[in-house]
Amino acid sequence: MGDIWRPFKRENYRYAWNDHSPITEGTDEKTCHEEWTKILDRMIFLFREASEDTCTKNNPYEAEFDRMNEEFERRFGMLGEKLMTDEEKYESEHGHGLRVHFANELPEYKEMWDKYFDEDRKISEYREKCKDEAFALFTKYFYHLWD
Repeated sequence: MGDIWRPFKRENYRYAWNDHSPITEGTDEKTCHEEWTKILDRMIFLFREASEDTCTKNNPYEAEFDRMNEEFERRFGMLGEKLMTDEEKYESEHGHGLRVHFANELPEYKEMWDKYFDEDRKISEYREKCKDEAFALFTKYFYHLWD
């Protein structure tokens, strides 16, 4: 998503340098353009960070988490079906749904599971803050992006 903002930086030096612009008070035209470039750069950065595909933050536990899940699947099946109790098997065989088991139910996987999802939560919170700040700037300068 961040790349769609690059043309604004390239082409939007027509940002109004007048009494109605929030960044021009007490500044000359050169300073105004420098400030406007900083604002656009910040918006570009924030929108890129808000996107899962372009965010620079990575979960350091991802590779280990993937290996853990592969091992769990090899040992216990994709849905943990080898962990099913006799009662769960009976219920499943008689059309009462399938009990799914996950790696975090086993002590040997719990720590990695928790580390991965704790980090994932932190990255999601970071991306959410970036999105909020990006849209706050976008809202503040909305009309200046096209005028």
